Amino acid sequence: MKYFRIKEQYFDHIDNKNIGKNIFLYDDNGYLHKIVNSKNTNDETKFIYNKSGILISMESYINNKRSSYSILKYSFKIFKRKTLKEMTIFGTDGNITDHYVYIYQNRKRIETIHFSIKKQDKIKYFHKYDGEKRVGTNLQNGEIYSTREYDENDLLKSIKTKDGGIVTFLWENGYSNYNYDLYYLS
Repeated sequence: MKYFRIKEQYFDHIDNKNIGKNIFLYDDNGYLHKIVNSKNTNDETKFIYNKSGILISMESYINNKRSSYSILKYSFKIFKRKTLKEMTIFGTDGNITDHYVYIYQNRKRIETIHFSIKKQDKIKYFHKYDGEKRVGTNLQNGEIYSTREYDENDLLKSIKTKDGGIVTFLWENGYSNYNYDLYYLS
């Protein structure tokens, strides 16, 4: 079996090309170690795993100062498959800023509920799958929020948002134990 992992991620907008780029760095075991913003190398996200190789938290830094800390909770289903159940994000003051709950049906994530503590609101994202069993469209509170395109290898090629944002991906060969559903919350 051939494995691919994300090497680079590009952020564009229909009005302003090349807004930014993230570089994905992996450790010797193939685990995602950190994501670095190429325009400001002091902006990065670090990933922390337990002894079993399960991602348990993420730390985000802006200008070398920790900006947020995420705690991840998993549920374990049939065949010991790791399934993300909840993610809580803490600010530098230790207070919760955001909380995500993931709902599954037939082993597919069908809904993400985002609770924003600062804004005191709840946003629901519904994930619609295409004929190839891949997420094709995301709905936010009932309206199309983003659409996804895949390449000939069934790898995520781009995500286009309703406000004109475009995220594209460059893949490389290599095994990664990283659960990409965590990262692609859009």
